[in-house]
Amino acid sequence: MLMRFSSPPGRIRAIIAGTVGLTMVGAGTLTLALPAAAESSRLVTAGKTAEATTVQDQFFASYVTDGDPATRWSSLGQDNQSVTVDLAETCIIDRVDLNWEGAFASKYTISGSTNNTDWETLATGTATGAGKISHITADATPDAPSDDVRVDPNLEEKDAIRFLRVTGDERGFMPYGISLYSVDGYGHGCTPLPAQPTPTPTPTATTPGSTPTAGPIETDLGTLVSRGAKASASSVQNPDFPAKNVTDGIGAGPNGTRWSSNNADNEWISIDLGATYIIDALGIDWEGAYATKYTIDTSVNGWTWTPYASGSKQNANRDEIKGDTSPRARFVRLTAQERLQPTYGVSIWEFEVYGHDREEIAEQHAEGKGPGGLLSYQKPGKASSSQDDPQCPGCTVDKMFDMDLSSRWSVAEKDWSDNAWVQVDLGKTAEINQIALRWENAYAKGYDIEIADSENGPWNLVYRTIGGQGGKEVINIDPTEGRFVRVTMNDRPIVWAGQKFGYSIYEFRVYGTGGDPIAPPELPKDPDFDNLKLVWSDEFDGTAGSGADPHNWTLDHTAKAGDNNNAELQLYTADTNNVRHDGKGNLIVEAKVEDFHGAKFYSSGRLNTSHKVHAQYGRFEARVKVPEGKGLWPAFWMMGSSFLDGRPWPNNGEIDIMEVLGHAPEETHGTVHGPGYSGMGGQGGAYTLPDKTNLSKDFHVWAAEWNSEKITFLLDGNEVYTVTRDHVENTLDKAWVFDQEFYIILNLAVGGDWPGSPNADTQFPAQMLVDYVRVYQSEGSGKLTIADPITTPTTPTVTPSEPTVKPTVPPVKPTTKPGEPTTKPTVTPGEPTATPSEPTATPGQPTDNPGEPTTTPVTATPSPSATGGGTALSETGAGNAGPQGLIALLLVLGGVGVVFAARRTYLSRAERP
Repeated sequence: MLMRFSSPPGRIRAIIAGTVGLTMVGAGTLTLALPAAAESSRLVTAGKTAEATTVQDQFFASYVTDGDPATRWSSLGQDNQSVTVDLAETCIIDRVDLNWEGAFASKYTISGSTNNTDWETLATGTATGAGKISHITADATPDAPSDDVRVDPNLEEKDAIRFLRVTGDERGFMPYGISLYSVDGYGHGCTPLPAQPTPTPTPTATTPGSTPTAGPIETDLGTLVSRGAKASASSVQNPDFPAKNVTDGIGAGPNGTRWSSNNADNEWISIDLGATYIIDALGIDWEGAYATKYTIDTSVNGWTWTPYASGSKQNANRDEIKGDTSPRARFVRLTAQERLQPTYGVSIWEFEVYGHDREEIAEQHAEGKGPGGLLSYQKPGKASSSQDDPQCPGCTVDKMFDMDLSSRWSVAEKDWSDNAWVQVDLGKTAEINQIALRWENAYAKGYDIEIADSENGPWNLVYRTIGGQGGKEVINIDPTEGRFVRVTMNDRPIVWAGQKFGYSIYEFRVYGTGGDPIAPPELPKDPDFDNLKLVWSDEFDGTAGSGADPHNWTLDHTAKAGDNNNAELQLYTADTNNVRHDGKGNLIVEAKVEDFHGAKFYSSGRLNTSHKVHAQYGRFEARVKVPEGKGLWPAFWMMGSSFLDGRPWPNNGEIDIMEVLGHAPEETHGTVHGPGYSGMGGQGGAYTLPDKTNLSKDFHVWAAEWNSEKITFLLDGNEVYTVTRDHVENTLDKAWVFDQEFYIILNLAVGGDWPGSPNADTQFPAQMLVDYVRVYQSEGSGKLTIADPITTPTTPTVTPSEPTVKPTVPPVKPTTKPGEPTTKPTVTPGEPTATPSEPTATPGQPTDNPGEPTTTPVTATPSPSATGGGTALSETGAGNAGPQGLIALLLVLGGVGVVFAARRTYLSRAERP
């Protein structure tokens, strides 16, 4: 279950028995807090727009506000580099937390502004080492984690600001820049900005700030043919300034949009018109960071380019260009050879193409939807080299043709260069119409696709690009005959401290007719949700005080508080102290405040069906009464069973059927997580019953109806949220990983960054009551594995039904996204990461093992025992010791006094012990 990023945790006061010092146990930060008063201050930077003076490669400024502990902004290797967050409101700042990567600032300044021009210093500081969190607070007795606390009472006297800036005055680790995982500003007294006037629509496309108009747009330059066209670029300064902005017709103005490149010469932007035209003219609306010298080329196919025009500039005025010729072209590319300022790239509001005489191109289709079918499954392949070492074991050619998006090919480390190739033998001559590539993070920016009749050629070039984007790329080509298909990679975009990675591909799929295809295995039959049968259940009819049925459930336990992520406060115990039957047909999952010689901690329960009950497709249902109270976090969720075999999260998939926050007991959340859409990108929604029922007052039925095409979350028959395969594969361009068995998990967490800490009003003990958990399937559908069946489930008294109450409003997505699932790499204080300002297992970036860019961070991926399998989360031997044994263990490891200090990490339940 993955958190949604919401209000920050309340300030947590240490509870110390006797003479107590700060003590660390193992690699984790111990965390204990008792109910504390709620704070009025809130996190005001989450999800807000950020810009930076410079950006190293793809470590964008926006990563400091995305809530993801593994992504980061990095500057170039210069002093006085800064990152600025637009709060989109004015707030009085109470506290700023700076989470430094290894490339920290030895001196820094925090400033505020209302207009992004006039700046006032809020605080100054000196970071003391890599991996530290600098806490700058107005509170004279701060209770922030104790990495690097600086108290500045002057913050209380500062006026409200809109823009918050952090400037690295001096770098702490030469020759690198500075790098921040997050800039978290907390504030109060926030006021919305005045409403911006809506620009008056105009009929021309050349007026800055004008609203795009529908239909053909005629101007003095001709007919505008680029409105809404696809655009790609060699780089982007920040995700807020993507290439697509140059064709949206908005232009400069209060709500203007633009593309901005990295700060380098020879950056380019290309427009795909989607058809060929006779090109008449171009219009370029430059932002202040213009190119002093540039060239423009045109192309029919995207790889053979013909010069069209060139220009030089001394100001940011609009350029209108008519070339010496009128070529027929589909693609138009501008290359900024030289830029105005060395500290910035180039930036364009609008790039307009005018033309006539449109000619359509061959019909395009989604992956596998054209003539014929998949030709490459389990076919033999070859490569220039393959990696098979501890960093990427078994990353061989065959992994590209196995239809498994968790396995991949990687070029051998010795061959890390701009040249590598892979090819497949289709067995017989085929007519090929489509190639689909699923790149790992080490993708090719420039590559060719060629087809031949013979393994040794000659090769026929059918596609070339210098603007590869990675992820999922589907290339439609004119039907071409051949038996062999080859991808030659010649440009690597990921640069890390001057070095580049190799290449890596999850899937290389070839579609068409003919060949000698092998049919992939068929998926299990989808369930018929109108004719379901109960195939497994636990009705929790045990005697009062007895534990959960060991045939069905494994109880997790947390051997030490450092095993908890998400800044959660509980220790899970594996006995009836926290999980037991009530003798009335319910299972109690109970959170308590435990007391041992004056030292207090929270205990709770988590249980799962790993290695006992696994199922694929059907209706998964639980009738639950959730607790109410600040800091309580009950959940009913599932993990992909491949996790137990070593497949890393989130590639195994996660289905969160129910999450309720104790301080908002009227609202439920349903979410899925998979590779490339976990954490901040998790796909989910929140829902409140039409009468705003407090869900803690009675039992309610939560369910997920799951088949090969979609997963629908339900509360009492009302739809909470539906995610579809089509959305994941064709909108997100990511892998649908929900075609396998999953196992079930129930738990009650205490505290954490999403619900925050308990307060004085939170009542303990708190109980989540579970009436039943049931799995329904129809005849011959899905899969079901029961390791030790003891009874045949009987027909339940409550069966799946149509919604009894229809939602009055459509389900909505949360306004803030779930937090990211990976933990920041552990860094020894005072010591930089493997290479400062280099990627440290950042999603979408290479890891610090250069041939293995998707290695899961060492602190992020739990072992198969972490969520089940009957093995303790820690090797300390405290598996079934119960609360007193756990406390004794803590006292042995940590000394007499143990202080639990809050940690801010936004992680999945899959990451949580």
